[in-house]
Amino acid sequence: MTLPIVGQGEPYRPNRKTGLRQVRRAVQLLALALWLALFLVTRHQAQAVLPPDLFLFTDPLVALITMAASQVLVPAMAASLVLVVLTLALGRVFCGWLCPLGTLFDLAAKIMRPDPNRLSARSHARMQRWKYLVLVVMVAAALVSAQWVYLLDPLVLLFRGVAAGLYPLVTVALPPALTGEKLKMTYHGVAFLPTTLLVIVLMLTAITPRFYCRYLCPLGALYGLLSRRPWLRRRVDGCDACTVVKTGMQCVDGCRMGAVRKPPYTQNHECIRCFAGRSFCHAEAIHFDWTAPTLTRRDDVLDLGRRRFVVSGALGAGLAPLAVFSAYHRASPKEIIRPPRVLDEETFTAACVRCAMCVQSCPTQTLQLVHLEAGVAGFWTPAITPTVNGCIADCNACSVVCPTAAIPKFGKSEADKWAVKMGTVILEKNRCISYVDNLACGKCLDICPTKAFVIETKTAARPRRPAAVDYERCVGCGLCELACAKIVFGTPALITFSHGRGQPTALASAPTEGYLVPERD
Repeated sequence: MTLPIVGQGEPYRPNRKTGLRQVRRAVQLLALALWLALFLVTRHQAQAVLPPDLFLFTDPLVALITMAASQVLVPAMAASLVLVVLTLALGRVFCGWLCPLGTLFDLAAKIMRPDPNRLSARSHARMQRWKYLVLVVMVAAALVSAQWVYLLDPLVLLFRGVAAGLYPLVTVALPPALTGEKLKMTYHGVAFLPTTLLVIVLMLTAITPRFYCRYLCPLGALYGLLSRRPWLRRRVDGCDACTVVKTGMQCVDGCRMGAVRKPPYTQNHECIRCFAGRSFCHAEAIHFDWTAPTLTRRDDVLDLGRRRFVVSGALGAGLAPLAVFSAYHRASPKEIIRPPRVLDEETFTAACVRCAMCVQSCPTQTLQLVHLEAGVAGFWTPAITPTVNGCIADCNACSVVCPTAAIPKFGKSEADKWAVKMGTVILEKNRCISYVDNLACGKCLDICPTKAFVIETKTAARPRRPAAVDYERCVGCGLCELACAKIVFGTPALITFSHGRGQPTALASAPTEGYLVPERD
C-alpha cells in the first residue's frame, strides 16, 4: 500500500516491518470495543463479566488526584499500579494502544487529514509543556482538597460526554426495543456541556494529529513522566535523513505525537509506541529493543522551567480554596440530595471525578449532574432529582459502578442502603389536596418504600391522608415528591431536602417488611 506524505516528495511505501503496527491497530479497536461494551453494560450490571468501571479505576491519574484530594485510601484503585508498571517498562503504550479516546482521535484524523507539520518546531516544543503544567495545577489543587481531574482526564471526559449527552440522544431517537431502555433518558440542563467539551476536544484534531494528546492531556503527562527512561526504547541506527529517496523525513511526518522532530533524536516520554515510523522507514533504521542507548543532550528533553513549575503549582494551590470554599450556590445546599450513604459534602466533592457512571447506571434516572446548584466545588457532581424520579428500593447500581468510592459500597437491603438518611421530605398541608379540597389521594402513602408517613385514617368527614412524616423512617428518596407533583398544580405539597443527611434511620432495626404503619385518629 502506498501512502501520501505531507510536504514535498513522492509517496512512500511500507517496509517489511509492519507487523507490530497492524497488531497495534487491532488492539486499539478491541480496546475501544471493550470500552463501549462496558459502557452499555453499565445500564445492565447483572450481565457484566468485567466491572463496568474497569477503565476508570485503573486510571493512575484518577487514583492519584482522588486520594490526594479526599485524603481517603481507595484500595480498589491499586489496580492502576498495573498500568504504572507497564508504562515504566514499555513507555506510553496505554496512549497508543489502549486509550479509547486516543483511538477516536486516530479515527478522526483519518477523516480530517490534519497537517502534522502545521505548527512550527518552536511552537510544538512550547505547547508540549502545557499538559505537564496542567498536571502540576491539578496535583497542587488536590493537595488542598480540590478535585479538578474531571476537567481533562481523557477517560472521564469520554464517559461523561457520551453518558450525559450522546446516549440520551440515541435513546430518544431509537425505539425502546432497540435500546433495551424501559424509560427514555431524561434531558438535563447540564447534559450538553460535557458533550460539547468532548466534541471540542475531538475537533482539535483538525489542527494537528492528536492535538489533545500532544498538548492538553494530563494523563498523558503523567505517563510521560513515568516513561522518561523506559526499558523498551526507540533506537535509530543508520539514518540517512531520507536524503536518498524523494520524500520528506518519513518518521517526522508519520509521528502523530511529534516525538521525532529531527532524526535520530527521540522524545521517549512523548512516543506512544505506535510503530508507524518503524513501518515506513525506507532504511529500516528504527528499532525498539531492550538495549539502553547512549543518550545525548537532544534525547528526552523535558524542561518545564523552574518559573513555570512554581507558577503552575501556586496557581493550583491558590485557586483551589476559592473553589472548595466557594459560597456561590444557585440553590440552597439543603436542596442538593446526594446518593445513598454519602455522609459528608466536602469528602464527596473531593472524591467524585464527575465521570457520570452513576448517572448512566441509575435505572430511574433520578441521578443527574448538577450545575452550580452545589457551588463551584460541586460542579458536575451527581444528585438525586425528585422532579425527574426518585431513588427506589432494592437498587445499588450507583454504588457498584462508582470507581472512586465517592458513593460508598452498599447492598440492596434497607438495613444497608438506607441505614443513614439522604434527606427528609417536608409536608406542606396547605398545598395538599387532601386537606385543601378534602379529596381522596393517598399517592404519597402508597408509593413510600419505607412507610414513613403517619396516616390519618379515612372517616365520613375526611379522606385517608398523611398527618406527618416519621423523621426516623424517611430517607429522602423523593418518590413521594414526584407522585405529588403529578397531581398538584404548582409547587407540590411534599418537598425533599437534604436535612438530616448521614443521620441513622430506624430501618436497620425495624425494616419496612412487616412494619405496621402508625395511624392517627
